[in-house]
Amino acid sequence: MSDVATRPIGGRSSWLVLGALVVGLLLGALSLKLGDGVRDPAIRVMAMAGGLWLDALKMTVIPLIIALLITGIVGGADAARAGASPVGRSCGS
Repeated sequence: MSDVATRPIGGRSSWLVLGALVVGLLLGALSLKLGDGVRDPAIRVMAMAGGLWLDALKMTVIPLIIALLITGIVGGADAARAGASPVGRSCGS
């Protein structure tokens, strides 16, 4: 039997994620106590890291959406060529 099948659901990674969330919350709360000389550079670094993360997400999501649109258009064209009505097909007739 494989190791994946015997591992409990949730496991260690769930606790790591929860711990990281708590640490981030505590660091954010503690950053209010820091002076502007420490807080402002940290905000700039985190803003840059967050921007890079969002750009990486866009690079993966946009091609998936375009592929989904192309697949839908081709599927609709195939159904139209076969004589099926798009309305009747979605209503189950």
